[in-house]
Amino acid sequence: MKCMKCGRETTAEQVFCQECLLDMQKYPVKPGTAVMLPKRRDSSVPRKAPKRRTPNTEDQLRMLRKRVHLLTALLLLALVLIVCLAIPTVEYLRRNRVRPGQNYSSIVSTSAPTDTVPESS
Repeated sequence: MKCMKCGRETTAEQVFCQECLLDMQKYPVKPGTAVMLPKRRDSSVPRKAPKRRTPNTEDQLRMLRKRVHLLTALLLLALVLIVCLAIPTVEYLRRNRVRPGQNYSSIVSTSAPTDTVPESS
């Protein structure tokens, strides 16, 4: 059996090795207290890295087709949105078209200015 704290080999009936027991006796814990053991630092059994499943060619083609369909739908949606926004803009510009020479306003006075000075006698 292996020590639950450090991972060293112990006898069958021991849960912790002698060194870990001596270390734990320095810091006693009341009976019934929940104790969280640290992760093992050095493990004699090497961990295997999880294998990444490589999809076969049919799965890859299926995923690529889904992406193409999604991107095509997004492109069509963008084109419809552009057209829907362009039509009102073109109509507005057509109605409010500014002709050459009309970029200013002229002021027309309704009363004639009086340039005459009253005569004094």
